[in-house]
Amino acid sequence: SRPTSQKDLVHEIWLVVVNTYASLLRSIRQQSSTHEKVDEQIVSQLAPMSKIVFDFVCTYEKELFSCFAALFNEVHAQGNLSNKGGKTSFSSSIQSSSFAFTSNLLQECEAVSFLFAELCTGNTRAQFLRSCGSIYKKILKASIELAKMTSSFVGSIGNARELFVALADAKTMLDQPSAMLDAHPLLAEGIPNARHEAIRNAHFAHSCCILATKEDFRDAHTATTKDAQTGESESTQNNTSSLEQSFQIHVNNKFIAEVEQVAGYCLFNSLSVVANAHPASESFVSLTPEEASQLDVAAVINPGAVVALCPQNTTAQSLKRYRIQKPQSASYARTIRCDRSTRSITVKYVKSGEIEQVPWSWLVGMEDTSKKHSLFSYLPAAKSIADADVRGQPSLGHLILALKWCRHFSSTSSSLNDASTPPMYLVNSVAERASILLCTEVLLHDELRDSHSRRDETTRKINMQLLDLFGSDFDSSSLSAVMNEDVLESIKLQLKDQLHEASLEREEERKMWEEQTNWDNASFFGGKKREGRRSPFRSLSRKTSSDFS
Repeated sequence: SRPTSQKDLVHEIWLVVVNTYASLLRSIRQQSSTHEKVDEQIVSQLAPMSKIVFDFVCTYEKELFSCFAALFNEVHAQGNLSNKGGKTSFSSSIQSSSFAFTSNLLQECEAVSFLFAELCTGNTRAQFLRSCGSIYKKILKASIELAKMTSSFVGSIGNARELFVALADAKTMLDQPSAMLDAHPLLAEGIPNARHEAIRNAHFAHSCCILATKEDFRDAHTATTKDAQTGESESTQNNTSSLEQSFQIHVNNKFIAEVEQVAGYCLFNSLSVVANAHPASESFVSLTPEEASQLDVAAVINPGAVVALCPQNTTAQSLKRYRIQKPQSASYARTIRCDRSTRSITVKYVKSGEIEQVPWSWLVGMEDTSKKHSLFSYLPAAKSIADADVRGQPSLGHLILALKWCRHFSSTSSSLNDASTPPMYLVNSVAERASILLCTEVLLHDELRDSHSRRDETTRKINMQLLDLFGSDFDSSSLSAVMNEDVLESIKLQLKDQLHEASLEREEERKMWEEQTNWDNASFFGGKKREGRRSPFRSLSRKTSSDFS
């Protein structure tokens, strides 16, 4: 059986080889950057070394991609962690994940995704695209799928932990139901529903993991939080622990903590590939003042196209419309019309909304509409984690799940051992990568869709989830503890329209709730008010679920 399996030394050698080639690429890139303006001879000597890595990737293409296919094959293998320690009829009725992994398999995915991330970074990406174009496309596709799977896995862990903490705190307020709802927005739909969702998320994360060694089996029953430890001990002694307590250890044990950290690195690597290889990252063409003066703007720029403008005749280097970057002199605007007679262009600025007529000489960049398409489908985070798993194409909801996982670490951990939690630099890196990519995709979908579809139910849900993560102008973001302040503010600025719409809707819902409650509570007999359910909107402006994670 799997719990008696041994460590595979040959596999460990393979991981070392893959990591060595990835580290070699990183070293080449850094050395080239250091000596680029100092010693061109060193740079020329480093160039052939990248081809060595390319040859390795081409030679072992099948082996490198095999680990991703194995994620779906392993789910059918015996020894799934959910079968250990007795599988109840209740847990068997909950939908499990469509993928599964052993610790070794996930470590291989981490090593390979690290190599892929290095291949798609900086100047190496352009060289690799020219040398191995077909593999480059496979890497992008595989990375998107890996991002989907790992975000579902870590997202289910984060959801379950937040809900378990909220339920534990709610036990101290059983005699104050109104205060309980005010304190925990996660419980707005009722404690039974929250308990059920916590169990479903915990079981999903549980079903992703496969125990392959005795050490894995032992670590899977080693609790990392006090509540999980209590539930495990009660279950072992008399089997009278509640379902809630027995499922706590599914997301709070030593084994899940170890694979969670590896999955976090996989998620970061895959998001790095997607961000660097995203078509939108090169959707802008930079122009020098000379090129702009010779260009027939009216012939190449159509109404609606986004352009970059700079009042001074300076070149804006590497313009990237959908990248979060430091403030620069160039401004982005949408074209209204072009006038050949006056060699001017009428635009509407993206940020301010002001309309202005400017000369063609201000043009420092223009949009390449052929590269303007998204990689993630326009769907919010699903209410059920199982629904997010079975969706065909990765969606915005998967990026939102990744950010919810990051948000979980913004508060003080309840772990017995802090070593069981992922390092904060990893959480910060994932949060910023996922946020920037989410911002990019939202803006792209908003620009590509017609005005009618921007007001549908899907858009409303996505905007509300964005508001929950990033907050409005009047609220602090629940991600502020795990993200750079400048990056966070830049994202909020670019998503200001979406966040504003969600804020207005939340305020409208709050007013409707209060009006409905006041009317229902008015009694025709003596003017007495009956006790009713408190508004779940009351605490949303000052607290989020992250405050209790």
